[in-house]
Amino acid sequence: MKKVPHPLGHVILVKVDDVERVTKGGIILDTAFDSKERQRQEDARTVGTVVELGPTAYESFGEPWVKVGDIIHFKRYSGVEVRDENKVLYRLMNDDDAIAKYDPEGGDDNE
Repeated sequence: MKKVPHPLGHVILVKVDDVERVTKGGIILDTAFDSKERQRQEDARTVGTVVELGPTAYESFGEPWVKVGDIIHFKRYSGVEVRDENKVLYRLMNDDDAIAKYDPEGGDDNE
């Protein structure tokens, strides 16, 4: 049984959000036959939820920028991808690869 590893040092563990397959209008996006579009969507996965912080994460910055449960935006090619036994995608990345944090209240969607 393959489990998700615990981050060490200044590394954080992030559960990567799934790529949206249905638009707000209810249209189902089918990329099964378009590998180029599928790859573009896979590369666009740069948002996730912080699952665990390594023991020295953000130590050199003073206070942590993020905490467990925060939804963050991270650099596209940061960290290492790992999957658990259920094929859920996670990334182990350096603490400073988190570049933005989403407002837990939802904030302004600019819509």
